[in-house]
Amino acid sequence: MIFKNQTMSNRLFLATIVIILGGSIAMVCCSQSTHVTAMAPLLNIATKKVDLGAITSAGIREILFPIENKGLCRLVLNEVGCGCGEPPRKAILIPPGKTKDVVVALDTRSEFGDIEKKISFTTNDPNQARFELTVLAKVKQK
Repeated sequence: MIFKNQTMSNRLFLATIVIILGGSIAMVCCSQSTHVTAMAPLLNIATKKVDLGAITSAGIREILFPIENKGLCRLVLNEVGCGCGEPPRKAILIPPGKTKDVVVALDTRSEFGDIEKKISFTTNDPNQARFELTVLAKVKQK
């Protein structure tokens, strides 16, 4: 009977360690430390530049940039700005193993000729703290 109680006690002890470690892992995962890259988010972007070529002025076009998080922690993207006078968007949160589309709007109603729109982001990926998305177009008047 004593052996059985010890086994139960050992199980409770192990469960407590697992819970404590689970909390520690979550804290390490969400920390901003660059020393913990194994548990970090991992930014993956198939393309950072899209060239629409020759287009006619037809209003606002939306270009989708799929961004994947191949890491083990949530990826956070913060827009630094586009230089267009628009306020930066809210933080984009991408869970581990998921992909989200970042939409870049190109307004072709009043700009003509060669257009290059760039939007800069900061991230919590220790290997890629900043990146830029670019849209190119040659806009012709209707």
